[in-house]
Amino acid sequence: AVGTWAEGVLMCFGNGARRSFEDVCKKHASAKVVFMHPELSLRSREVYRRVYQRLAAAGLVHADGRNAAPSGIEGLTFAAAVCDRVHVYGFHTDVPRGAKGVRYHYHDGVHGAEDAHSFGYQGIFLRVLEDLGYLRVCSRMNPEDTPAECKLGG
Repeated sequence: AVGTWAEGVLMCFGNGARRSFEDVCKKHASAKVVFMHPELSLRSREVYRRVYQRLAAAGLVHADGRNAAPSGIEGLTFAAAVCDRVHVYGFHTDVPRGAKGVRYHYHDGVHGAEDAHSFGYQGIFLRVLEDLGYLRVCSRMNPEDTPAECKLGG
């Protein structure tokens, strides 16, 4: 993080966090709790949408359904704004189109639905950000493909 101010900070973003922000602050009274400004949230979703529109117009991507930006994209935008380095876990950038059994969240058994979020496009978007140096994607479908810097002790 830039300086040490972000150590131990609980960063909140998204509509769900906005609704429960006061409760989170009370529950974690001894922690530093920050909330992503709604304008940054809106801009991160706009960038996601605009990049998709340009790639789709060029015939490079196609997503079924509404292809809404997942809230995790907001979190990554927030992290990139306040951190020197961002290592991303839990977002696979190499999921084959139509892959079965892909978990939507790392922490539960919910499986993804391409009609809400395009995991294929999400992977392309994250690879673009990685290629531009904004973040490092550390989770791969095949663990052997995980970058060395992301592995424990790496």
